[in-house]
Amino acid sequence: MGGIGGYFWIDTLCINQSDNDERSSQVRLMYDVYSGAREVVAWTGRPSEDSHHMIQLLSLLQQEFRRMHNDKTPFSTAAIANIKGCEYPSTRWDALAVFLQRPIFRRVWIVQELVAAKFIKLMCSVSSLDWMEFAQIIVEIFGTGLIKFLQSPDKSKHEATWLGAEGVNTTFILRCHHKFRPTMPPFSYILNACRGFLSTDPRDKIFALLNISFERSSDLLIPDYNKSVEVFGAVTRHFLTRKNPLLALLSSGGIGYDRTLTTIPSWIPDWTNPNPSTSFGANDNGGHNHPDPYYACGKDYKLIATPTFLDLLSIRLKGRVVDIVRSYHNERPSLSAQASDLENNFRTLD
Repeated sequence: MGGIGGYFWIDTLCINQSDNDERSSQVRLMYDVYSGAREVVAWTGRPSEDSHHMIQLLSLLQQEFRRMHNDKTPFSTAAIANIKGCEYPSTRWDALAVFLQRPIFRRVWIVQELVAAKFIKLMCSVSSLDWMEFAQIIVEIFGTGLIKFLQSPDKSKHEATWLGAEGVNTTFILRCHHKFRPTMPPFSYILNACRGFLSTDPRDKIFALLNISFERSSDLLIPDYNKSVEVFGAVTRHFLTRKNPLLALLSSGGIGYDRTLTTIPSWIPDWTNPNPSTSFGANDNGGHNHPDPYYACGKDYKLIATPTFLDLLSIRLKGRVVDIVRSYHNERPSLSAQASDLENNFRTLD
């Protein structure tokens, strides 16, 4: 390869995807492969005609962000738009939006690669981008309002751009956590943070993220492609039987919400679904500075009994009856009906 010596590990070629035993064993080693590599190269896809416009814009944005940080200059989107080469609208902003629509930024396997690697290079056509520099620019765009410059009148394209930018932002946060904190984040936090990432095999949503979590060394969670989607039940069971059971996960399942996996019970969260049900803010946030979650029973509650399991797909819970729902309405009364009732009440008062 261009006279470059050394060893090259290419996941597509080095793992027999049709052999479940080999897949299972290799997946356990992938974190060590990426973290031990001198450099990880991520191929973003075939070049497009406007790739050079995107690279020019990124270079200008990087220079400007550095200048503004160093000079402590107040930031404004108008100031950026007035810089020569960064004008909006322009083909450069359009090119960046199209680039973020590429599948690599939402591929679940890329998360582990980008979190574990010492140095990552994104290949775009014949050009290369330093991943951390690229990610920092996208994070700045995300946090400063410049994300509106990537809007598209086409709803599907706009959504793809947004999800790509969100994928970069999420991966950047996880990498910073991995590099600068003493412990890895909990698996439950990573699974919720990476709901928007995609995989061909549903089980990859579990196996691709396990190695970058606190539970990577747990004997209770071992990648095994000989198992079906029951692995989702095994993971949920792990969360519910640990020292501090994460009961909030039960509300991340739920009945009445869209689910991609239709063969698992409703109490098991479907982490392949990018749009989870509400968990009332009680997600395991991995120690990040998010608002305190809501607990109807207070924070000092004691479990009556830990959940028990008949098998990986069956749960048994015990509790106390605190109230009984006597009836319920299928539909919320219409606003006109409520207004009519209110008017009648006022007439009665008169």
